[in-house]
Amino acid sequence: MSQPAGWYDDPQNPDNLRYWDGVTWTSHTTTKVSPTASRSTIGRADPVGPPPAAQTQWGGQNQWGGQNQGQGGPVNPYQNYQNAPPEQAWMAPGGRTVDGVPLASWGRRFAAWIIDGVILALLNMVVMWRWFQDVWHRVMDLVNSYPPGQTPSTEQIQRVITDTLPSSFVLGGLSALVGLIYCVGFWTWSGQTPGKMVLGISVRLAERPGPLPIGAALARRFLAIALSLVSFGSGILTLLDGLWPLWDAKKQTWHDKIARTQVVIGKQPRQK
Repeated sequence: MSQPAGWYDDPQNPDNLRYWDGVTWTSHTTTKVSPTASRSTIGRADPVGPPPAAQTQWGGQNQWGGQNQGQGGPVNPYQNYQNAPPEQAWMAPGGRTVDGVPLASWGRRFAAWIIDGVILALLNMVVMWRWFQDVWHRVMDLVNSYPPGQTPSTEQIQRVITDTLPSSFVLGGLSALVGLIYCVGFWTWSGQTPGKMVLGISVRLAERPGPLPIGAALARRFLAIALSLVSFGSGILTLLDGLWPLWDAKKQTWHDKIARTQVVIGKQPRQK
């Protein structure tokens, strides 16, 4: 059984309190100021602290078996110092929105992205089949025009690329449009694309619940498209954008930050 999240004696500095998120020590510390006997809250009910049964004497051993001077986790559950900061969003394991809604994990977001990617690929195939066939036939005609063992010249390959360039631009534009309609439509309707529905997560504004306003939805999608265009060929910016929640305190991607959105667990209430 793990120790409840809360403020505990800092194992690195006995003069400080350090916040334990229920799994590991965080980087959040504050100076320890012990209360006077008349103001002490030790032993009183505390909604964010451990139950009274968890409290032990200094130098003893708690019910989780940890010694008071241990380094692996919190062991002195005397959290109620008079200067311990109030509960913040970062105090919850995994993080929360400003109104206390748990944020979705990166794993859930990635799984939802895979599902949506498959759906979008199928939609793109249906919408862009004509232009895809045009590009494919031109390439195959060039390949089939040469006997086995011979390859087209550089000039011929460049000519095929030039001939198929208009269709390629159409393919790219239609793909971006399909993705824009798909994402913005679902985000403004329910805050959930089909992938997010399957994984039980949704996107909302950071400061309030509900499906996204059209402006925020467009900003979120347009930045994702822009990053894809700028990093065309390598995809490095798109990759960094997708990985950013792994180390961001608010678990936001770059397109979350520009649109002021967060991905949370659960559905969004419908606007009346």
